[in-house]
Amino acid sequence: VRHQSLVKAFVLSLQPGFSEADDVLQETFLVATRRAADYVVGTNFVAWVCTIARLKLLEARRKAGTPGLTEEALAALCE
Repeated sequence: VRHQSLVKAFVLSLQPGFSEADDVLQETFLVATRRAADYVVGTNFVAWVCTIARLKLLEARRKAGTPGLTEEALAALCE
């Protein structure tokens, strides 16, 4: 929860619709909670969660059939 504003800003930068961004953010934190054991303590938590968010954004776009950035372009922006 401490990093929620950073992750939300990241999601909003790639998904400008507030409603859709909130859905992606919620899904991101659900996955992060389920996969908490996979996080390596001492590494960059925000980067780990933003990676999950990026994958959730791609998933949401595929499901919605929304045209947008390719996976490669999105990865380049995230770098």
